[in-house]
Amino acid sequence: QNAPLGINIIYEQDWNTVLPPLDVSEIPHVGDATEEKLKSRIPPFNTIADIRNTPPGFDFLPFVGKQKFLAPILHDLAFGNDERVVKADGPPQSFSRIETFEYDTKDMKVIAGEIGYFGSDLQARLNKFKKLAGTVKVYYVHAANYEDRKKRSVQKKLDVPTDNCGVIMGKAMDLVAEHNLLKTELYSLGVAVDKLVDVGTPL
Repeated sequence: QNAPLGINIIYEQDWNTVLPPLDVSEIPHVGDATEEKLKSRIPPFNTIADIRNTPPGFDFLPFVGKQKFLAPILHDLAFGNDERVVKADGPPQSFSRIETFEYDTKDMKVIAGEIGYFGSDLQARLNKFKKLAGTVKVYYVHAANYEDRKKRSVQKKLDVPTDNCGVIMGKAMDLVAEHNLLKTELYSLGVAVDKLVDVGTPL
């Protein structure tokens, strides 16, 4: 993911080379439960190419769980086609920052510095939109697992929603420690806040 917004731009002429080898979890709306169902199929749907190679009219409904809306559009999404209307003026649902390190690292000072930078940026965004965060997430990719191209996450619900940089940083560092994320070197790391509520919302 490209800093600072964690966005990769894939141009249409590159769709057929970049998308097929990616993990099926990279398809929008494919969460952990849907991913598990897709990969448990025999033969499994492990990559976007596997979804693309299904015959016309293939029924994905048994593999999408509660995400029933996903079944009829999953094949199109695998080709980068999404005809749904984008609501650009909706309220923000989350904010995130992610960094791909120049060199793989498990240096706590480097990690703490990045998380501190992320925390300051997330606080500024929360303040701008007059929001408080209810959950802190840490996204990570271990260098040893880079080839599977899967970004993993851990999260912690906050006792009280906050826009405080120190609290966000503290929870993120707690997650790094509790889940032993520095057991091996990290390729990338990110922090996100979601479950946003308006400042002044009764708790």
